[in-house]
Parts: sequence; structure tokens; C-alpha cells
Amino acid sequence: MPPSNKEQPDRKLVRVAQSIRDQLSCIARKRDTSLAQQLGRLTGIIHQLDRMRRKLNISMLRGWDASTIKLCGQVPQVLRDIHYYLGAAQREADACEIGVPSLRTMLDDLHQLRVEFGDVAYRPECEGLSVITDDIELKDVFLGPFEIRLEPDGLGRLPHRCPGIPRRSVQLVGHPPARLG
Repeated sequence: MPPSNKEQPDRKLVRVAQSIRDQLSCIARKRDTSLAQQLGRLTGIIHQLDRMRRKLNISMLRGWDASTIKLCGQVPQVLRDIHYYLGAAQREADACEIGVPSLRTMLDDLHQLRVEFGDVAYRPECEGLSVITDDIELKDVFLGPFEIRLEPDGLGRLPHRCPGIPRRSVQLVGHPPARLG
């Protein structure tokens, strides 16, 4: 017996889910590359500190006080650099822990989008989706509905756009201090 229509995922939805997954995989590879770069910087600064340690030992053994003082004066900056690069590497490593969801998880999330917003429109020009929010009112200013677009090619880039939907029956309202007359 063939599966019911309800169990078969919409091909457009599968295409969007795969496109989103591909973009998330690309973002994950960029994070991995960035982590490798941060670890390289951290390793370099640690090697620099080790060279300074060896020079400091030699200058102290030979009684070169001026050299010892100069090297001791350089150590705090290198330690601050280590702290900076260690923090940057830690942030990149934390970001790398976020995995790319499976296609099944992506489809489940997109089905949940349909449940929450009702109509989900497929946007073939970007292989994305869009939904329209209910009317939004913010601090007694009616803003109307907004279209929220998911454009897979734009994932990982800023800024994201959320355009308002013009309505003929709604009076246009600008920014509260600059109301349109």
C-alpha cells in the first residue's frame, strides 16, 4: 500500500530543506577553517613565548641584566596575546560543536513552520520560503503584517530583511516621531 499524501514530503519543501542543509554545511566548513586558523595563531604565540623563555634563561645565566629586564618587560604583552587568542579559539571551538541537522530534522522544522504560520509560500527565485505574520502592533503603533523570508543562499550573511506588507486599507505610519501626514 503506497504511503498517504500526508506522509510524503512536498518536493519543494525537500528541495528547500536540502538547500538550507547545504548552506549550513558550508557555514560549518568555514567555522572549521576559522578554528584551524585560530589554533595556528595560538600555537604561534605559544612558540614565541617559548623562545622568550629560552632567551630569558640564557640572559640570566650569563648575567645580562639589561637583556633580562627587556625580555621580562615583553612577557606581559605576549601573555595578553595568548589570553586573546585562547578566547578566540575557544569561541570558534564552541561554534564548531553545533552540528548540521539531518534532512529529516530540517523537514520536521519546516513542517512545524506550516503548523505555526499556516500558509508557507515557496519562492522559486531563491529556492526559499516565506510566511506572512499576523498584524503587529508595537507600543500602540500599528505596523501591520510582515513577510518573513527564508532564503537559503543568504544564511550566514547579514543583514536579514523582514519587509512590511503594504495594505491599501491601512493608514501608513512612519517612525513614531516622524508620522506621515
